[in-house]
Amino acid sequence: VYTTTLSRVVLQAPAYYLPPLLMKYIPLLRNMARSNPAVGVPLTTYLAIVAFRIGLPETVALFPQIAEIVVNECEKEFRGLTDSNGRLYR
Repeated sequence: VYTTTLSRVVLQAPAYYLPPLLMKYIPLLRNMARSNPAVGVPLTTYLAIVAFRIGLPETVALFPQIAEIVVNECEKEFRGLTDSNGRLYR
């Protein structure tokens, strides 16, 4: 539960904070949005998409990349599987 909650925060944080900060502190973006209001919404949307793209790898990295489970906890059709040498998976 804690990992899932943390992943939601990590994914949303760049999308929440990055677009307003970029719009405020980068003069080119600020001037584009002020000079033509019709550019503001698409520009903010683009920055939010970029921010999600920045936050996604960090969110995925929070979860373990390799996991093990006990064979008896698998579905019945997976319990008797063997490797290429005929050994049962444990």
